[in-house]
Amino acid sequence: MKKILIISALALLFSNISFGQESKKFTYGPRLGLNVSFFNTNLHPNSSWLHPNSSWENYGRISPFIGAFVNYKFSKVFSIQTELLYTLKGGSSRKPSNSIMTQTQQGYEQAYYYTNYRINYIELPLLAQINLFPNKSGVHYSVQTGIAPSISMTSTLRANDYTVGSGVGLVQVREKWQVKDFYEARKFNASMIIGMHFGFLGESSSPFGRSSGSFALDIRYTKSLLDTYKTTIFYPTGTQNLTMHTISLGLSGIF
Repeated sequence: MKKILIISALALLFSNISFGQESKKFTYGPRLGLNVSFFNTNLHPNSSWLHPNSSWENYGRISPFIGAFVNYKFSKVFSIQTELLYTLKGGSSRKPSNSIMTQTQQGYEQAYYYTNYRINYIELPLLAQINLFPNKSGVHYSVQTGIAPSISMTSTLRANDYTVGSGVGLVQVREKWQVKDFYEARKFNASMIIGMHFGFLGESSSPFGRSSGSFALDIRYTKSLLDTYKTTIFYPTGTQNLTMHTISLGLSGIF
């Protein structure tokens, strides 16, 4: 199923690119950027090696994405855009250790137990784009909204622990990390998208109406529509919604 969806997405992108060479209405190009993703609630994993009997606090994961896009322009105001992205998402949690402090150049600091949740997706966003100032030259300001179906390609959980040496007073403490496959991630998901798009258009220099030196910046907020993981892993009753939220900053080259 994964192979079929990926091949279909590639075929859609490249068929649009080929057809776009016959029309000024198509633009396409590479797209890359950074995600800051986090979960909507603190996670309490039901696993003995993750120190479950205490509260964990959440913070985000910063990770990259890369891919390509095709945009079809219906008018000066409205266009649609499809993308194929390989995007890294997830989140992290931590809890303080009650017995361990670490020594740094700034003095003693609280030691923490960490759990880093990592999910890598193939995403196929489909966006509607509305140009807010269609008669303005130079920079185009647009609103984007849409949906992004996704497939989980890999899912891992990275966690640390400490080994305390023997002795009295200050003793040596070693930190070790474990990485495990975390199969509880939902295989298929989808996210709603809303964002702003800023297009910087260069001078048209190609016979197809493309603009040389054109690029775009966008900032987006996405929220998964389904639980990211099987919620019984974190909540035995399975009643807690566990969704992922992502803020992304992207850069696109326009051809």
